[in-house]
Amino acid sequence: MQITPKDKVGYIRKYKDKDGKEQFRFIETKIKKIVVGKKKVSVYTEYFRALDADDLATNTEFLQDKDVMLVSEPFITTDEYSEHCRKTVDYWNEHGAKKVFD
Repeated sequence: MQITPKDKVGYIRKYKDKDGKEQFRFIETKIKKIVVGKKKVSVYTEYFRALDADDLATNTEFLQDKDVMLVSEPFITTDEYSEHCRKTVDYWNEHGAKKVFD
């Protein structure tokens, strides 16, 4: 998978609110730059400092092959998949995600 500066990185964050209820937040951020080093390629975004390009590509390919969602792992996203993530996170926050993760 070729990652370009036009791509966006998506991330679903899991946390507990002030009442201790499990909540989720979908974060979408633009890629600021891609740095090719001697040992690895790093992707810098507005939200994340440095992400390994191989990890991003692996996570993205994993999502394309399966009907799953990644939580706490970054991935390259599209407009359609971002909308799907937003709807899923809204559903989880409203109805709970306990059954999903058990």
